[in-house]
Amino acid sequence: MDQLDCNALVCCVNDSWGVFMDGLENSIRLLDDQLTEAEQMSTQVTGEWAAAIEHVMDDLANYVFSISEPRNASQAYSQRLKDLRHRLHEYYVRFKSIRANKGL
Repeated sequence: MDQLDCNALVCCVNDSWGVFMDGLENSIRLLDDQLTEAEQMSTQVTGEWAAAIEHVMDDLANYVFSISEPRNASQAYSQRLKDLRHRLHEYYVRFKSIRANKGL
């Protein structure tokens, strides 16, 4: 494999990783929307909703905290991952607060 092929492969891996990160960020944005709505609309928060949201958050946590960065990832990719981890941690805190305030 020559140098050109290796560079193309690295670019492909980085591009794929970026698409995966975009999907995670979108999912976390949707989770934020759900939590914001739950904070504002107490009638929509049920035990079933709480179980579903907790399941989604657990899945997202598995993805976000077990992902490994490509070796040649830029500092921007590293920061995106750190930001996602931090946001998800904050959402767990928000979720627990919502659940406690709704008596679930």
